[in-house]
Parts: sequence; C-alpha cells; structure tokens
Amino acid sequence: MANFKFIADYKCYVSFYKYKSRFALFQVLMTPGYLLLVAYRLYSYIYNLGSVFRVLGRFLWLISYFLFGCDINPRCKIEGSVIMPHPLGIVIGEGVVLEGTNVIYQNVTLGVNRGCYPHLNNVTVYTSSVICGDVRLENEIVPALSRIVKRI
Repeated sequence: MANFKFIADYKCYVSFYKYKSRFALFQVLMTPGYLLLVAYRLYSYIYNLGSVFRVLGRFLWLISYFLFGCDINPRCKIEGSVIMPHPLGIVIGEGVVLEGTNVIYQNVTLGVNRGCYPHLNNVTVYTSSVICGDVRLENEIVPALSRIVKRI
C-alpha cells in the first residue's frame, strides 16, 4: 500500500479549496476529484499486483470510467497529488508521470506521441489542453486554453 497517499491528497484539496470549517473532511469527501483520485489509487494498486488481479483492477477502472467520465490508465504514475476541480473528460495515458501537486481541469488529454509520454511536475493544465509526446513541464507552467503541446 505504498502508493496510498490519502492524507497528503486530502491536505492538498483542503489547501486548494481553502476549506476552514469543521466540516472540511466531509467537504473533501464530497468532491468528485478527490473520490476519483482515491478510486485511481485503489484500482491502480490492484492492477499492478499482476496476474489475476489485473482483471479486477481493470473492472474497477471500468466502474470509475462510467462514474466519473475520466480515463486514467492504471499504469500511469501519479507520484504526487492531482487536484481535479471538474473531473470530466480527463484522459491520462499509461506512460504519463505526474509529480508534485498538479491541477488538471476538464477535457484535458495527457497522452502518447510516437511512443513518448509527458512528464508534469507542479503544473496547472487548463480546459481542453492536449499534452502529448516527450514533453516536460515543471513549476507552474500553465498551458493556455485549448492549447496543444507536443514535441515531435
């Protein structure tokens, strides 16, 4: 259970949304982005156990896909925390690496171009952006609205 970072993810959501009430735990647990991240950490862990657990991990991924409308591959590496204020239509491919605290808005695609995947570290990706290929974005670089970022 090394990749279960529920408390760190919770603290990121509290600081992002600036929750200060006694009900911060309830507010975070009712945030679809946090629930999606918890589901990802669960099905990714089960999928990466290998053998027969891959089928169960894929089944949990499918349930998450239908519930949230997001495709986060169980083989991608979310090493930090991801804040998804509007988790609808987000696609994260299998080789994507997310480090630090990243903020990803709706309809964002992080994917492959010629066998290479992007690497993000402390980045905010706004609506309808597509980031694909061997791209490294670090330290609060913000792609513009509806921007395609790729390296050929």
